[in-house]
Amino acid sequence: MHHNLEWFHSLDIEYDASTFDSDPFEPQPEGTGTIFPFRVDPPDGTGKGYVEMPYTLPQDFTLS
Repeated sequence: MHHNLEWFHSLDIEYDASTFDSDPFEPQPEGTGTIFPFRVDPPDGTGKGYVEMPYTLPQDFTLS
């Protein structure tokens, strides 16, 4: 799963839930580093941001 939180500003959304809190097995393994929702403000300072709600699900290998 590739994620770039800056790209989502062009979608005119209010919230997003497409990034994990941590995910060592994906192409971009860094994750957001938190389980709590947080606001992502645009880099241009217009004030129209969105709320990111990280995935907090266990990895597949822990479910067996």
